[in-house]
This record gives sequence, structure tokens and C-alpha cells, in this order.
Amino acid sequence: MILSGSFLEGVASEEFAPFFGPTDYDAVNSFAREFPFAVQAHVLELRLSSERCHPDYQICLKDERETVESVRHGLCSAGLSSPPVEEFLRVWAEADSPLREHLPLLWLEFDRPSGDFSHAPGVFVAPNENAAVQTQMRAVAATFELLYPPHIAQRHIEHIAAVQAALPRTARIKHIGALPSRRPDLMRLVLEGVHDDQTLAGLLVELGWPGDMHYLKEVLVLLQEQGGVVPSLIDLDFFSGLGPNLGLELLLRGDYAPMDGGEALLALMGTQNWCSTDKLRMLDRWRSWTITEPESLAPWALWYKLYHVKMTVKPLPRIPSAECKAYWAAWSGPKRRVMDELHKAFKAHEEQ
Repeated sequence: MILSGSFLEGVASEEFAPFFGPTDYDAVNSFAREFPFAVQAHVLELRLSSERCHPDYQICLKDERETVESVRHGLCSAGLSSPPVEEFLRVWAEADSPLREHLPLLWLEFDRPSGDFSHAPGVFVAPNENAAVQTQMRAVAATFELLYPPHIAQRHIEHIAAVQAALPRTARIKHIGALPSRRPDLMRLVLEGVHDDQTLAGLLVELGWPGDMHYLKEVLVLLQEQGGVVPSLIDLDFFSGLGPNLGLELLLRGDYAPMDGGEALLALMGTQNWCSTDKLRMLDRWRSWTITEPESLAPWALWYKLYHVKMTVKPLPRIPSAECKAYWAAWSGPKRRVMDELHKAFKAHEEQ
């Protein structure tokens, strides 16, 4: 379902107190309210391992009429500071756009190092998994031609081809991120289906990953044996080659979500000092769905929860480390009364 306007209405700023203050709450709230796109989901990226407290912000755009129309007519007031990103969105939103047909899902990620929205968003595209690989790659190449200089675009196309050739049959590239606002040559690949430790290690060796394999294996054992979870997604960063940072995304929804909803994972994060006690307390509250019903979203309600935790394994000088972030996500959905009526109807049907 489509969510327009601010997703923070109905969620008090005090709920985010361990992560950021009222100034950041107001900044995100104002930006979301004025942003012209009708979106599928809003996400706040919350730092767990860092003293920095500002939240980064992500939105999901999907190939639906309301979204496409608002993208098409709202670019001039969107506040995007990057002509390449605006041009890409313009092409994506054109009528009968082949680019949108093959890249039907987008994520815009607003990094906020200074606490404001002055930086251009990064763009994550999700290739249509029903299309042939060659068709997907043509759409990705067209995207890169808009977002990168030609020599960088070509280099990253070659990186993608190398990863696709090395992936096991059970795996795929789920998202491709162009992040020139962080570094002019940065691309991120998000891999799905690489759940086995040995498979991941073999893939990284084949790709020439320059990170600390021994430390990575220690982290994976901890996550599986004490946290009760294996990574759902793997993030690889490419520059002139594959970078040393490796992202492990631990989803709390979907096929590979932990059976306990993340309780053991959060406990592990506390014992390993990956997250402070006050932040863990709030994350634990968000493991289950919360439903609010702000008037601005009528006739829908706002559904939100902790969506996933991400660990980035980094090679610091002499000592490797893991940096953690939490992703708080919000969607629109039915009001609680509607859900209660559905539950009653299902229960009555089962009792007949």
C-alpha cells in the first residue's frame, strides 16, 4: 500500500531518544512530509556502534501509478541536489519506460553526515528477477550511464559480470547501489542466497576479497551459534576493485529470520558490546509490530517495527571490527479494527 506524507506522525520523538534527538526528528519529519513521492516504505538507519546519533533515511519507490505520477510531476520540488539522480528518476518515470520495466523497485538512501539533507541520495535498483540476465544488465548499464562517468560505469559493469559468474546457482544479485555521493566511484552489490559459510568464503576468495577472513568466520560462528541467525544478504563494496568492508544483513522478516524474532541476536549484541543497553532496550520493543492510526493517514494505519540489523566487518589498523546499524521500517496497512474483524472471521470459519 502507498504511504504519502510523513511516516513519523503518530510516533513520538521520545521513542527514538537513545538514537537521536528532537532536532533530527523534526528534520526527518519535515522532509518526509514535503517529499512528493508516494512510497512503499520508509526506513530510518540507526547507529548502534557509534557515538554519532543522526539517523540516515531511506525510501522505497515501486512501479505503481501513484508513485510514478508523483515522481514525474514532483521532481522540481523534491530537493535533490544531484542532476544525475534527478535525470535518472526522470527517465525511470517516463511513460512506458523500459528502464522502469526492468528496474521496478528503487531505494533512495539519504546519508546525513551533517544532520541535514544536503547530500544527494544514493540509488539502489532491484533488477526484475523474471527478466533475462542480458536484459537486466542493459537496464543496469543504462542506469550507470546516467549516474557515473563513462569509465567508472564500464568498470562497474565488469565487476557485476565477475560476481555473476562466481555466484552459486542458488544466489543472485538482489540490489545494485550507486553511491557517488559517498565516493565518486562507489558501487554496492547486495547478494541474496549466499547463506552457507563455506560458500561465502569460497566466493570471497574467488573475487579476491582483501578483508580479514579469519575474523569474518569468527563473527559468522557467533551469529549462528549464539545469535541464532545467518546473514540473509551480503553487501560488497566496489571501487577500482572489491573493497575490504563486508556487510552482513540480518533480516528479522522473511525466510531466514531468526525463530525467536531476534531476541538471541540482540542479547549477543549486548554481550559483545556491539550496542548499548539503552539502545538494545528500544530495539527489543520494536521486534514486534506496532500499529498507530494518525489522522493524516486515514483510512490506513501506520505499521512499524525493527526490520533488520546490519553488521559491517571492517579492517581497522591491526584490529578488525564490526560496526552495527539497525533499520526501523514503516509501512501503511489496515487499521487494528480491520485486523481484529478479520481474525474473528477466520476464527468463526475454523469453528464451523
